[in-house]
Amino acid sequence: MSVSLSLSLPPSLSLPTPPLSLSPGSTEERLRAELLLERCQSEAQATAFEQERQTWQTEKEKVICYQRELQASYLDMYHHNQLLETELYQLRGGGGTLEREPQDEDSKPPPGLPWIERIESSEI
Repeated sequence: MSVSLSLSLPPSLSLPTPPLSLSPGSTEERLRAELLLERCQSEAQATAFEQERQTWQTEKEKVICYQRELQASYLDMYHHNQLLETELYQLRGGGGTLEREPQDEDSKPPPGLPWIERIESSEI
């Protein structure tokens, strides 16, 4: 006993058959779809690039701020070290007393410093 089944689908549910040759209309639709896809990808890439640029800009500003703080701290330490060296020299007999002329806060650092007088950080 053999049973054979045959199924037929209604026309609305039938599977599309690929065209044997591309008609001008379908080529145009395919190209439009590709163009739309490329535009969407380009916009997504531009958005991602802008976000990355903003992230780098924020990080750069943090680094520059840190550089300025570090340079100011280093200058303070350098000046403090110079004062201590002067006092040590005086204690060893170079000057005789610890009394010294008071220095203004705005006084320029001694000549020969290995950096410029103003606090500056590199711009990237």
